Amino acid sequence: MNEWKFSTEYENYEQSFRFDVYSSNGATAVLYLPYTKVSVNMEDAPILPRGQFYLKDWSGNELIVKAMIDEKLIEPVKAAIPVQTGYVVAHPYQFTEDGLKYVENAVEFLQLLPKREDIQMFSLRAYASGSKRRGLMFRSILIYTFPLRVK
Repeated sequence: MNEWKFSTEYENYEQSFRFDVYSSNGATAVLYLPYTKVSVNMEDAPILPRGQFYLKDWSGNELIVKAMIDEKLIEPVKAAIPVQTGYVVAHPYQFTEDGLKYVENAVEFLQLLPKREDIQMFSLRAYASGSKRRGLMFRSILIYTFPLRVK
């Protein structure tokens, strides 16, 4: 297993990454071993395909994320929409082919991907009834899309 080496003005690092999943929704988590996660769980955002994640580039992760991007370990997911949470925006990313060699369980994690043509998608639309609040009418529409069956 390869360890990724990079330096800041304060410290030298020799670390690796590991894929995991968030237990609340099954989204891909990326651990920067042994320190932190470079991904963030966006509970209300669409779940990205396995191996893609919302990048956490704030709260102490700025240096490592900048180094990962500069060394082309990760790349933005084309045509994916960033998600806002509070005061920050999380952008969808994925590891490049070169970056995957630093993810210790990349092969096992990504082998669990079904082929796109083997997934039948099912959308469930739930319409919540409107409610009056301070004289305004609110109506929410929730749309869930999830794999119905894998052949």
